Amino acid sequence: MGPIQHELGKLAEAVLTLKEQSTENRQKLDDVRMEVHGLKSAGKALRWAASIVSGVIGAIAAIILTEYFHHVFNVK
Repeated sequence: MGPIQHELGKLAEAVLTLKEQSTENRQKLDDVRMEVHGLKSAGKALRWAASIVSGVIGAIAAIILTEYFHHVFNVK
């Protein structure tokens, strides 16, 4: 086998290795993308739940303060 064919064989092997690495990297990136998407969805759900809880707490606080000020100022 001549030196050119030997070098071509090494080059072909390098190309195959790069293709395999590219496939692996693509899969890893896809996994990361899916994780990020899941975390973003969970974050949106958490913000939604927190806004509901804060709304309920605010409504309860308003009722309590209204009753308190009615009692303090004897307003009916």
